[in-house]
Amino acid sequence: MSSIETDMESVRHERTNRLAIDGGEPVRTAPLPWELPGAHWIGEEERVLVERVVLARSPFRFYGLDPQHMVDTLERDWCEAYGHKHALAVSSGTAALAVAVAALEIGPGDEVLIPGYLWVSCVSAVVRNGAIPRLVDMDATYCMDPADVARKIGPHTRAVLCVHMSGAPGHIEQIAAICKARGVKLIEDCAQAAGASINGTAVGRFGDIGIFSFQLNKNMTSGDGGSTEGKTGSSCTKS
Repeated sequence: MSSIETDMESVRHERTNRLAIDGGEPVRTAPLPWELPGAHWIGEEERVLVERVVLARSPFRFYGLDPQHMVDTLERDWCEAYGHKHALAVSSGTAALAVAVAALEIGPGDEVLIPGYLWVSCVSAVVRNGAIPRLVDMDATYCMDPADVARKIGPHTRAVLCVHMSGAPGHIEQIAAICKARGVKLIEDCAQAAGASINGTAVGRFGDIGIFSFQLNKNMTSGDGGSTEGKTGSSCTKS
């Protein structure tokens, strides 16, 4: 290879490895499209139901000229479909997390284990009740590592908040067994995993209380919404 070819190769190599912000070739020239998985399943059935509520001039749950009881129907159908004992609709997954933490009477001086990979609402629900969040390592499921959960449970631990990320449940059976053995409450954040199950059992039923979300970026959506559920707890969702 001649010196000129060597110099040209060196320049090409330098440009190839230069960041786009420094003048290098960008990997993409157009932004990635929004996923918004739930949005792709909004169709004629949803339009008809929304129109029914609007024509009844009763968009609120508890009062109106002609209430359509959509939220009551949601709660009943949700329990029947996924085997939950109770369901309570709320405005968002963030609100559902707050309800879950409050329902378990978690407060100042208490510690809640949370995964290192999460959404900010998980942290805020704990902190706003005066409790202390403590991070737990994640494993290959992108959820909590059961071994690290066992290591991190201490004398002030009142609950574990396990998040099922990207629709894939974590090792919730192992985590539930650890929590039961150590006398710690288990909250399941199923915001991204509506409809998911493990060995025939729907997520949200392994712990004491579980939450779901119907925000537009979730696989099941109402535009926004969230849920909290458990064996004896409530399920908070939005219609």
